[in-house]
Amino acid sequence: GDASDVCVRWKAVFKSAGNPTLKPCVPYLFCLQWALWLATCQLKVIQDIQVGLSERLSDGQSSEALSSLQTASTMPAPRALVALTHLLSGFCLSRPQMALQCYRKALETDSRCVCALYQSMLIYRQQGNTQAEIQALRLLHKVSNTHRQSIYEYEIDMYLSISLTTLLSVPSALSVLHSMALKCMLAEAHTLPKLPDLYLEAGAALLIDQRPADCMALCNEVISMTMELLPENVVLEEPEEKNEPETGALSDDKVATLLWTAAAYFLQGHCHTHLKDWKQAVTHYTRCINLLVKVCVKQKGAEMLKGLSLAGRGVSFTQMDKLKEALRDLQLSLHTFPDCVGSGLWCGEVLWRLSRRQEAAACWKKTWSIRPQSLDE
Repeated sequence: GDASDVCVRWKAVFKSAGNPTLKPCVPYLFCLQWALWLATCQLKVIQDIQVGLSERLSDGQSSEALSSLQTASTMPAPRALVALTHLLSGFCLSRPQMALQCYRKALETDSRCVCALYQSMLIYRQQGNTQAEIQALRLLHKVSNTHRQSIYEYEIDMYLSISLTTLLSVPSALSVLHSMALKCMLAEAHTLPKLPDLYLEAGAALLIDQRPADCMALCNEVISMTMELLPENVVLEEPEEKNEPETGALSDDKVATLLWTAAAYFLQGHCHTHLKDWKQAVTHYTRCINLLVKVCVKQKGAEMLKGLSLAGRGVSFTQMDKLKEALRDLQLSLHTFPDCVGSGLWCGEVLWRLSRRQEAAACWKKTWSIRPQSLDE
């Protein structure tokens, strides 16, 4: 009969494949039929037949699909197809250890079966086996970062309907790398600082290395992490006695988010000064200052950040010839952080340019009288 009748007949055969008399013959006969369809380019017919297997999986008929897949895995076929039968068998199994065995067989059959590695990693994650998960992520990144994966996906498209190709999707190499880095960091969370601290330290290092654009990108990450968590106002008071750790710790937790964001804006202000974009520098220093004025704090670190932000904005105003605004910020900087030599030198410069020569000289003299050890503190 015509092709549509053949499809109907084969679907009937699949339904009766449990018959002991027919069971040994069906796979070989179907392979012959498949070869005939391929030889005559009847790809549409092949796709229609494949729906039977994919509906069994999607409808939850795992036991029926598993039986068919196990039979298919013993038949002569290209390596990619045999590996695929092992992979799909793993999907049908509810017990993780048995599924892992199927995925291992898939990888042993064809090392390009990246999805088997990915599914193994997901099982390790579900079981809480962090070391095995990290190892699987490393292998996954190594394999998925090559061009062979796309070739493999092209090959399995010949065997699968569209509904199953979505089941076998694997994250990009970049996404895998991000997951691996995050998992490694969480595995060592007890010995590492928090993520914003790492980003800010890396941003400062990039700025020292004359890479302001990269520094700004990292600072943007910190800001995006913390912006929605910013409190309206924070009061931070250091405990008077060392036997009162709870109050201090609670306050530190409250203020940490605000200080991270302020530090990110401060570094971005520095980036813009490196680029001689004084207007943007003023904008970012101002954002830092506006956050810091919300904090009533006696900690030296926060006061120093506020003083340096005022100094940075004052220098930027100086470069824009806004000398009155510059003098105001530089004097505020010295008031907040008296040991800031840079603020004193620039304050003298602005006073000199405003023709206030005696005040400028006095400012410079006072600045140079600061003892070197105060700078080390």
